[in-house]
Amino acid sequence: MKKIVFIVFSVIVIAFAWFYSDLWLEHQSELDNTVILQREIAELKDNEEVLQERLQEQMMLKNNEKMLVTQLKKELELALMPVSLALDHKNSDASQRFLRENANLWFLPGEDQAMITVVEKGTLVKVFQETVNLETQEVYLYVEIPNYADPTSIRGYILKDKAIYFTPDLEKEVINPIKISKGSTVMEGDGDSLQEIVLEEDLTGYLLRMEADVVVLGTYGGREVRTALKNIVYPESSID
Repeated sequence: MKKIVFIVFSVIVIAFAWFYSDLWLEHQSELDNTVILQREIAELKDNEEVLQERLQEQMMLKNNEKMLVTQLKKELELALMPVSLALDHKNSDASQRFLRENANLWFLPGEDQAMITVVEKGTLVKVFQETVNLETQEVYLYVEIPNYADPTSIRGYILKDKAIYFTPDLEKEVINPIKISKGSTVMEGDGDSLQEIVLEEDLTGYLLRMEADVVVLGTYGGREVRTALKNIVYPESSID
């Protein structure tokens, strides 16, 4: 009888242990699922924050682009507005002048006007007229500078005090325009691809740099040629 009672009791204990172990496993599984779900929610929140940050960045970029476009439109409108300047023109006392320093080339005679380019020191400019801006009393020269692209020359205004008379002592100071005479030997290309050419006609250009006694000249079409210094022909001054 005792053995039967013990067996029955053991079966009951095992049944309860099995039942509660299932409950525990189920509970543990629910806990694990809860942890996973919490992690997924946290990741979603993180992704949402990243997405929000990216959206804000995109909005800022679009706003900056809109502001830039608006600014450019205003600048273009100002540039296209008719300009009324009080000017006094007269003939220049010299047909050529030598730039003693870099000079801004203006579309119109005024430092608040559109600038075309910067003309380098040592450039010889052709002068057409002298112009006084009556508002600022600044004196300008209407000049032409050589250009080695299209167009082949550019015209505009420079401040007169940037340029001086082109006297004979300045001839070999000119960097633009200078010329390599017909029949001269030049080297064209780079490194091992240098090619020797004998010029069939004069070649005009501007000084890029000196390499010992070799002159490196820039010319039309972005070409670079090298030649001996003795082959360079400088402009001549008309002043005795």
